[in-house]
Amino acid sequence: MKTLYRLLLIISVCTASLSAQTWRQAHTFFMPRPVSADLLLMHEGHNLSDCEHEEQSALSLSHTPFYRHSDKGDDIAPYFFGDSKTSLVFDQEGKGDVHPRWVSAFAKDGESLKSTITMNPKRSTWGVVFRMTQKFPALHEGAWVRAILPLVEVTHKLNLSESVTGTKHNDATFGTITEALNFDNWRAGKWESASQTTRGLDDVLLQAGITVGEKSKQTYYLEACLPMGNRPTAQYLFEPLIGSAGHAGIGGGIQSNFPLMKWGDVQCAFVSHLHYRYLFTSVQQRTLDLKNQPFSRFLLFLDTIQAIGNSYEMHGGNGVNLFTRDVVVDPGATGQGMQALSFTYKNHEFRLGYGYWWRTSEQILLHGSVQREYAVPVKASAVSGKQWLPSPLVKEGWTTKGETAAGVDIETDTPDAVTDNELDMASGAAPFTASHTLSASYNGRFVWNDAAFVLGLGGSYEMAYNTASLNNYCLWATLGLQF
Repeated sequence: MKTLYRLLLIISVCTASLSAQTWRQAHTFFMPRPVSADLLLMHEGHNLSDCEHEEQSALSLSHTPFYRHSDKGDDIAPYFFGDSKTSLVFDQEGKGDVHPRWVSAFAKDGESLKSTITMNPKRSTWGVVFRMTQKFPALHEGAWVRAILPLVEVTHKLNLSESVTGTKHNDATFGTITEALNFDNWRAGKWESASQTTRGLDDVLLQAGITVGEKSKQTYYLEACLPMGNRPTAQYLFEPLIGSAGHAGIGGGIQSNFPLMKWGDVQCAFVSHLHYRYLFTSVQQRTLDLKNQPFSRFLLFLDTIQAIGNSYEMHGGNGVNLFTRDVVVDPGATGQGMQALSFTYKNHEFRLGYGYWWRTSEQILLHGSVQREYAVPVKASAVSGKQWLPSPLVKEGWTTKGETAAGVDIETDTPDAVTDNELDMASGAAPFTASHTLSASYNGRFVWNDAAFVLGLGGSYEMAYNTASLNNYCLWATLGLQF
């Protein structure tokens, strides 16, 4: 057992030494940290009480109301914009990141539309975590099973801001980019400015473990993670998600309590909790860009298979409608380590803790073997490395000619083909991320007749390791009953 504990401790320390990562990639999917992956909320109220009190209770019930809110949301804007950008520029003169004609927005003759988009994404989560622990002294003095049910409500808001110049052309569908990015005809990839809320069960955890030792107590447990939350639909950028996005998992952990010193009724101990969870694959929907073409999901394409024998106008549209696909997602694993100094006076405990959480990069593949093909106006460009600027109208894209900025004629009635092989899987996958957490908590145990009550208060601040996760502060209270 000691060897296993030391091995997990070494893995946790080595993982913490990973350097922060930044990406040039513009992502279309954001995976928040589930409530079920927060040891402070999942085990608060129990808080190693089984190890710290001589009195044993056969049945323990507790619930922890909590509130968690993100902080400094604009820090993750580069995650969606790519290249460490804090803003996204739509410029009709082709000097920005995206051409506004891609989304049918342009200014009247003699003017040029230019829009600068910024965002400050926010995530608010509140709910209650219910726990039930049953001990089995007939099997072993320290044997137990536990069920944890987190009931949550999550609200996401992109908090988009736009600065725009240029008067809308009468033929333009939209006068601002924020309107264009929330187009009703898009079945996916919308940039919704209003708040979006969802509620339900987070991942349900079923655990079985054993506590051993006398002075230095250790608890070993295994767990099954049952996904109860919603799965990604890719309908919106930064869509609200609950739980592990539909991934079931198995894992386990080690809780330890090492006494350090004692002054009369005051005891000081080092408390550690190491946890690992492996998540299984599932099928989800993700929106994808083309390789080396960030935001190409806004380009106009034609589904050549569906358009056979039909008018092109009826089967063309922005890439978000064509590149939102069913994918097989392999999320890998997640883990965390919590360490704390515990100060106990009689039945009162105060803790100061530090935690490190990490999640591996997702790997995604298209679901199914059917290869689809799309037509796009010719990809020729007078300037190497520039994104394609096809005609904004599908009909024009296959019936007219045009010329580049350098005056080079290009044929747009002979489109290039884009296949599934050119879709960028990384654009729709959540990359590696991690966070550091500082916490403080109080727990008190009060005995009345044959029952004991556990009361607790706590708070924490989570610091994101990179742009793929959010800074958060969290407050909680716990009420438990032990029989």
